[in-house]
Amino acid sequence: MVEIRSPEDSLQSQIGKMNDYFANGTRLAWLILPEEQSVIVLTPDSAPVACGMGDTLDGGNVLPGLAVPVSELFL
Repeated sequence: MVEIRSPEDSLQSQIGKMNDYFANGTRLAWLILPEEQSVIVLTPDSAPVACGMGDTLDGGNVLPGLAVPVSELFL
């Protein structure tokens, strides 16, 4: 699941929305923060992980083989 934060949305409300998705079966979510040019990776059983321009997102065991450099999201 990929969600893009708009300036009107609080980070807390977005994470709350992700928790609703997890309660309904989502196993991986990327919250894209355009203003910060970063991504928060969320899973139901782990702490959120912040990824920046030098990092690469991966699909883990949900989407094996998927790799996306964070920098490519902000071209």
